[in-house]
Amino acid sequence: MMDMTNKQSFTELKNMLSHVDARYFLDRSCLLITQVRDSEKLSSGAVGFDAVEDLSRRFNLQVICCQLEDDNDCEMARQRILTLLEVSAGLRTNMTPAILNSTRRMFPYHRRADDMQD
Repeated sequence: MMDMTNKQSFTELKNMLSHVDARYFLDRSCLLITQVRDSEKLSSGAVGFDAVEDLSRRFNLQVICCQLEDDNDCEMARQRILTLLEVSAGLRTNMTPAILNSTRRMFPYHRRADDMQD
């Protein structure tokens, strides 16, 4: 989980991930980023999407955007995380993490971030 308005949040996440083999995350994990709407307003202290994109590619992390103050966003994030957990645990028949990963849209947080600004 990472706060887009806080560079320290990103730095801490990067430092923690550097101690784990990237293959461990393969199709098993996601990156929940918060405060996407606010990151545009606080550009001097915010983390850019390029950095998030690089991190997600390097560790093969799906990205889920969530504005914590918005109940609909929280519900969407809960549903996506639950789906990932069910698939990773083998509780969904005919679905594997690799299949789920191959069907996801590339960089869905760009579209979601644009939606949040409306």
